[in-house]
Amino acid sequence: MEGFDEEVDLGSQNAQTDGLMNFEFSAGQTQDQDIFNGYSDRPNPFESEQSHDIFVDESKDPFYDQPEPIKIDPNGRPGVIQDAPLSVEDAEEIERNRLRDQENQARMAKLYAKDEKERSAKDAKRAQAKQELKKWYEDRNKMTEMKRDMNREEETMKAQQKKEYTDATSWKKVASMIDFKEDRKDVQRMKSVLLSKKNEG
Repeated sequence: MEGFDEEVDLGSQNAQTDGLMNFEFSAGQTQDQDIFNGYSDRPNPFESEQSHDIFVDESKDPFYDQPEPIKIDPNGRPGVIQDAPLSVEDAEEIERNRLRDQENQARMAKLYAKDEKERSAKDAKRAQAKQELKKWYEDRNKMTEMKRDMNREEETMKAQQKKEYTDATSWKKVASMIDFKEDRKDVQRMKSVLLSKKNEG
């Protein structure tokens, strides 16, 4: 009997434990369901027609304080394009700017053409100077060679004449060095003196 009573007590305890567990599970399930139902009662912003207006409060929008992008108008000036028509002053200013740009472009083209012309003239003068300098060096070398040849011939002639002088009389040597051709200046007196000196020797 005592063993039977112990089994009954163990069964009662197990039943009580199961009851508590079932109660706790039911309570937890009910709490989770309440939380889910609380979330489900909130509107889904992605299912509404105005799903893009998530930030109702503009101060919470991260792009609220960002400046408006800068656009470029057709005239090339930075600024925000406005739909309002241009005034007469603006149109005149745009026309003046266009004419000024054309004048600047024409002036730049003229200056560029002038620079190209001057550069071409400098290149031509430089090439001409090189040719003239080359010719000058060539002529100088030719003259140097001619003088060198003349000096060499003169030295050879003097050496040859020195060998031919067998007479010890100096006036004969002098007479042999004088040109007695008649197409020269009148040096008759000097010739006669030299001839007389030659004969005397």
